[in-house]
Amino acid sequence: MATDTSPIPAKRIILWTYARTRSTVFELSVSSVPTIKVFHEPYLTGLWMGEEKEHETSMPSVKGHSKEDVKPLLEADYSGYEAIFVKDYAYALRGKTNYRFIPRGFVHTFLIRNPQAVIPSYYKCIKIDKETGLVLHDDVIKSTMTLGGDPKPLYELYQYVKEDLGQQAIVLDSDDLIESPRDMMKKYCKESGLPFAESMLNWKPGNISHWPECYQGPEWSHYLQRAIDSSSFVVNKHKVEQDNIQDLPEKLIQFIEKSKVVYEEMAKYKL
Repeated sequence: MATDTSPIPAKRIILWTYARTRSTVFELSVSSVPTIKVFHEPYLTGLWMGEEKEHETSMPSVKGHSKEDVKPLLEADYSGYEAIFVKDYAYALRGKTNYRFIPRGFVHTFLIRNPQAVIPSYYKCIKIDKETGLVLHDDVIKSTMTLGGDPKPLYELYQYVKEDLGQQAIVLDSDDLIESPRDMMKKYCKESGLPFAESMLNWKPGNISHWPECYQGPEWSHYLQRAIDSSSFVVNKHKVEQDNIQDLPEKLIQFIEKSKVVYEEMAKYKL
């Protein structure tokens, strides 16, 4: 078995999540700090558009995003940066057998959001995928439940970090972040070691120069445009109500209830 060799300088933090948790807004908040090097979804990019992609999309393949490529990329020496920050989806690892590709030297953090808000939003995006031909979903209901909207892979990774790696697993609920941006960002930064800066609360829109080029076009706008246009954590005045899900297919309503069990278990340990 290969041993660890290269040094891991600076603070290194990875934010694991699932779809529609406001994670991209969080990432753009962090990327406002020039001394933090930010990576946007390297594992997910490989899953959807890499040379080993597992989904049929209309986008051309991109190189350098296999699981074998991503681990050394994230472990590399980035002199001159105060911290390294990565945002990615837990499900992009594709199960526990691939946890060996998780980069060493990182503090693992987890962003959650109520499935009652996540699933209706993600279902809309999946339907747009199919309508535009961006992703060739055979079954949009199944895709909503088995791809990025499922919180179970996040919970499994959370358990692995705590029980197998023996590390603190920091959990943040995005609703709390929206309600109290300053307090929650300061708590997150203190617990994770990420340096806090005032620009994390108010940033310039469109700060996506660190993204892979394949995400910078209009094809993914139904997922990303609101985040790209953001400049702060806007206060959410709309509570999660039952009527948000009343028009969903019955299978998705049942899936929301099942997913709430996972969400509520993780929420017990949130900041």
